[in-house]
Amino acid sequence: MKTKYGREISKDGLVEYFTRLTGDIYKCLPLYEEVEHGQYSIYVETLLIELNSSRRMLFVSDVDFLKLITNLEPLLELNEHKKLKRQVFKCIDICQKLLKKYRGGADNGV
Repeated sequence: MKTKYGREISKDGLVEYFTRLTGDIYKCLPLYEEVEHGQYSIYVETLLIELNSSRRMLFVSDVDFLKLITNLEPLLELNEHKKLKRQVFKCIDICQKLLKKYRGGADNGV
């Protein structure tokens, strides 16, 4: 796969990216539970900035990647632990779907 700047990214690189991203998304739970809310919000905002940049560079037409972003964004608004936890795991499921797609080399429309 090529970035919009023409640089090649290997399948292994994409697999590593989605593997790390899964961990980064999971990290939202302990941050929400144990850290001051301001730090949690900054973490989620930073994650969203990274994902939006990745979408513009790599996953322009990947509907699943866009779905990940749109499901992650509500984490900034949710104040109920049970709902937040459900949303985090929904995002992790989407991320795992992307990991499987790019690991398997399926056509992703990019």
